[in-house]
Amino acid sequence: MAAGAGTGVGTMAAGHGTGAGTMAVWAGSGAGTMAAGHGTGTRTMAVWDGTGALVWSTVPWLCGPALEHGTMAAGTATGVGTMAAGAGTGAGTMAAGAGTGTGTMATGAPAGILALRYHVNDGERPDYVPSIFPRRPSSEGSKRLKRYQRRDAVSQHEPSDDYELSDTPVLHRQQVSIAIEVANLRRERDEARRERDEARRELQNWSKERLSVHAIKGNDSACRALTGLSWSVFDCLHRYLVQFIKSSPKGFRLSTQDQLFLCLLKLRQNPSIAFLSQILHKPEPTIRHIFQRWLNLLYAKITFLIHWPDRECITQTIPPVMKANFPRLTLIIDCFEIRIEHPKALKARAKSYSNYKKWTTVKYFIVCSPAGNITFLSKGWGGRASDVKIVRESGFISPLYHHPGDQILADRGFTLKYEFALLGASLETPAFTLGRKQLPGKDVEESRIKSKFRIHIERVIGVLKRRFHILDGPLLVCFVKTLRDEMENRDVATIDKIVHTCAALVNMSGSIVFNKNRQGDV
Repeated sequence: MAAGAGTGVGTMAAGHGTGAGTMAVWAGSGAGTMAAGHGTGTRTMAVWDGTGALVWSTVPWLCGPALEHGTMAAGTATGVGTMAAGAGTGAGTMAAGAGTGTGTMATGAPAGILALRYHVNDGERPDYVPSIFPRRPSSEGSKRLKRYQRRDAVSQHEPSDDYELSDTPVLHRQQVSIAIEVANLRRERDEARRERDEARRELQNWSKERLSVHAIKGNDSACRALTGLSWSVFDCLHRYLVQFIKSSPKGFRLSTQDQLFLCLLKLRQNPSIAFLSQILHKPEPTIRHIFQRWLNLLYAKITFLIHWPDRECITQTIPPVMKANFPRLTLIIDCFEIRIEHPKALKARAKSYSNYKKWTTVKYFIVCSPAGNITFLSKGWGGRASDVKIVRESGFISPLYHHPGDQILADRGFTLKYEFALLGASLETPAFTLGRKQLPGKDVEESRIKSKFRIHIERVIGVLKRRFHILDGPLLVCFVKTLRDEMENRDVATIDKIVHTCAALVNMSGSIVFNKNRQGDV
C-alpha cells in the first residue's frame, strides 16, 4: 500500500508477505520514508526525514523510546506531513497527510487485531533502554474497558419510570381480572333473574288476589271502586243471579262470584279483554264469552229496575223544593250520546255521525224521576237522529205514561209541547225569544228555575258515565252489535244491553238528590 502527499511524490506502502510486512511514508519532496514490516514474529517501523536520516524507530537502539499500545506520530522536517496510528481495544487506525493538508489515508484492522503493535519498553526486557519520557502504565486501556463495562452495567440496572414487565405476568393478571369480572356479572345476572321470577310470581298472586272476589269481600270501598256497588249489594245480586245458572261451560275454572266480578269490572273500569286475559291467564275468547254470558244474564234479570213508578210513589219521593215550584212534576227528560268506533260501512257511518259531538255516536233518550231514579231508557239511535225524532219513535208519548196535569221538565231543544198537550201533560222548557230582542223579567226568572231543576237529569247522566267507564267510549264495533246479533237478527244490540244494564245498576245505588235522612253516593 502507498500514499503520497505534498506535490504527489509521497508514498506509503504496507505489505504482508510470508510473515513479513513493510510500510513506508515519504513526505516533503519525496525524501521521507516510513516502513513497517512483519516478519516471523517481529514488527519494526521507522521514519526518515527528507535528508535520509533516521528520526524515529520502534527499535530502541535505532531512535528514541518506543511507543506503547500501538500509537505513533510522524512528521517531516518541514512539518507538512503527519501520520497517526493507534490501537485501542483490539482495533488499529492510521492516517497520514502532507503538503497543504491534502492527501489523507486511514487503515483499520478488524476487531481483535492490532494494526500497529509495538514492543513495550520494560525494564525486565533485554532490549530495555532508559527514556526521558514519562512511562505510561500498560493497564490504562483495560481500565477504560472496565470503567465502560461498569457504566454499562449500571445503566442497565438503573430503575426507570417507563418500565415494561414481561408479557407472561401481564397476560396472567389480565386473564384473572377478566375472569373475576365475568364471575361478578354472572352472579348479578343470576340475582336479577331470581328477583324477576319472584316479582312475576308476586304479580301473578297479586293479580289473582286483586282481580277476584277475595279482594273486595267485606270491603265496601274496594267493591265500589271495582264494581260500582257496595259489597252487600254485590252479594245480594250474586245470590239472585246464581239461581238462574244451571252449569258453567267446560273450561270455566272461575267461580260464579269471580265471573260476575269480572263482568262488573269490565263495565266499571273498562279494561281491555287482552289485559284481563294476561292478568287472569285465560284465553281471550274465554274472557269474552264470560263477559257476554253474564251481560246477557244481567240484562235479562235486572233491567226491570228501570220501570215507570206509580203516581203515589212519585208524589211521596219528590223533593220539597221541586214540589214548591212544580207541584205536579213527574219526569225530567234529556238525551245523551256514547262515542263508538267509525263503522267501515259508509251508510252506517253517515247515520251515526253526530254534528254536535263531531264523532260517530249512539244516542239514547233518558228519563228520570224527581228523586233521580232512571225510569225510562230508549234503545240506541244513530248520532245523526234528532232528539225530537227519538222521543217520538221511542213510544214515550203515550197515555200509559202521562196523565192530565203532569209536568215534564226538558231542555228548549224538545219542541214537543203540542204532542204532550194532546195528552193533557205540560212540557216545561226555558222560554224562547221568538223574535224578541230580550226576554221579559218574568220569563227570565221562570227559565232560571226550570234550568235549576232540569239539571238533575244531567247529573244522572254524569253518574251513569262516571260510574261505568265503558260508556266513556269510544266503544268497539263488536260491542255495538256483534256478529251473532246480526246472524240471529236480534232486536237488542250489545250496546243496548250494556247501557240498560249500567242504568239498572245505577238504580241499585242511592239517589243523587240530597236528603237529610238519606245520602246517596253520586
